[in-house]
Amino acid sequence: MCFEFGSVKRMPLNCVWLLQLSDLRLADNEVHLWRAWLEQPTICLRLLYRLLSVDERHRAGRFRFDLDRNRFIARRGLLRVILGRYLDLKPASIRFGYGPNGKPFLEDACNRDELTFNLSHSKELAIYAITRKRRIGIDVERLRPITEGDRIVADLYAFTARRPDQPAEAFLNWWTRYEAYLKASGSGLSRRMDSTEDSRLEGRVSRSSVTKSASEETVEWSLQTLMPAPGYAAALVVEATDWHLACLELPNDWEKGSQGFQSSQQTVAHESFCKGMVFPINRTIRPTRWQGFL
Repeated sequence: MCFEFGSVKRMPLNCVWLLQLSDLRLADNEVHLWRAWLEQPTICLRLLYRLLSVDERHRAGRFRFDLDRNRFIARRGLLRVILGRYLDLKPASIRFGYGPNGKPFLEDACNRDELTFNLSHSKELAIYAITRKRRIGIDVERLRPITEGDRIVADLYAFTARRPDQPAEAFLNWWTRYEAYLKASGSGLSRRMDSTEDSRLEGRVSRSSVTKSASEETVEWSLQTLMPAPGYAAALVVEATDWHLACLELPNDWEKGSQGFQSSQQTVAHESFCKGMVFPINRTIRPTRWQGFL
């Protein structure tokens, strides 16, 4: 396959997040990014846990630490809440399939609008990317010190790493582009990148291609680097270039506008759904900021 970036935007986009409550529409030429904070209060975690499939609940139960378990419940439950708004379905009724490398997708029975999506998380932040009729990949990383970064790069490249003096932030910026590209294309992390592909991810060329086979199709990709929050780096890769971006954020009271939830009084009667799960109370709730469309 020939991967081609028709649009490379090297300057990171400082995302401005819109608080979206109702009348959610997604045109064919739109990409919606959703930002969600995973440190949810206990009552919300209980609601989100009830939305999960049996398989997702089993996956949650395999986490050793409460914090990791709760973040998994939050990001998978909030994914269902967000997709349910587009699909006009109860979040618990949504069914996922998984590609060869574990990338989730919507099963055809609940996806009449041909939505495609991808999600990524780092620490307490999750980013969801949603569009229609095109492949998409998103990756987010919390900026932090990286040890043995060159060894990781050398293992990923098919050639010797050549940036021993670059700081951790530069590596993580590169890593998000690499991850988003592989997630959009459906490749696994075992796939190695050659120098021409890497140059596109660095933004050094605006149009280039690497032909894997003359008989295979050419795919045009666009890359947008992002600053989703202070201390985080992200990258978005979307098939084709004819799209525009809107950044959205769930409100703190998202459960009031979501289908499939019962009243808080009824929630107590359904605590058996959460039997065996630990939901420590979060004492701080991160405020939602509202500013507007890009």
